[in-house]
Amino acid sequence: KVLREALLQGKELADCRAGLARAGLSAELPSGAKVFTRPEQYHEAVRLAGEVASLKPRHIVATTEFVYAVGGVICSIPSKEQVRVKRQDCCSPEISFGEQAVPVAVKRTFIDLEIPSSIHSGDSLGGRTASTTGAYER
Repeated sequence: KVLREALLQGKELADCRAGLARAGLSAELPSGAKVFTRPEQYHEAVRLAGEVASLKPRHIVATTEFVYAVGGVICSIPSKEQVRVKRQDCCSPEISFGEQAVPVAVKRTFIDLEIPSSIHSGDSLGGRTASTTGAYER
């Protein structure tokens, strides 16, 4: 109950909750799980989180932008309340390039996309390498 109140009424996430409310979205799902995302990320984040676990009141779904604020709320709760992070799962969406879905992995501060090469690997005449050393004579 203390965590729920802190998440849904505390000032740390007030801007996030207000943005969701303006878009007609709630920071609390019917299942009791809490969601802290930008409005345009809401449905996809909930979908991805639902693929990882059946969402319950103890679950908090947060995009990278709000993870630290959620962590701050959790850390601000007195230890006598026994509120702890038990597990954190990271969901990676996929981006479509043509007909191929490419998984997106956020690694440290980089976004890593594994895009297959568009270079044709074989040549009917056999592969050839030509030197460009003589191409720019001075």
